[in-house]
Amino acid sequence: MNVQRLEKELDESLQVFNEEIVFLLDTHDDDYLTKDDLEDIGRHVFYAMHEFKSILIKHLKHADR
Repeated sequence: MNVQRLEKELDESLQVFNEEIVFLLDTHDDDYLTKDDLEDIGRHVFYAMHEFKSILIKHLKHADR
């Protein structure tokens, strides 16, 4: 995997994260965040960071060849 492909995959991961957060905000009815809202946002942050980790590890493994 080259740097351009790494950047493309990371950009795609960021785009998915952004779309999910925008959806959460668009469908939120209250003016205040609840514990459930914070847990949902935290889960999406975790998913995005996990995706970044997976992409970077894949890139590094390929670079070691």
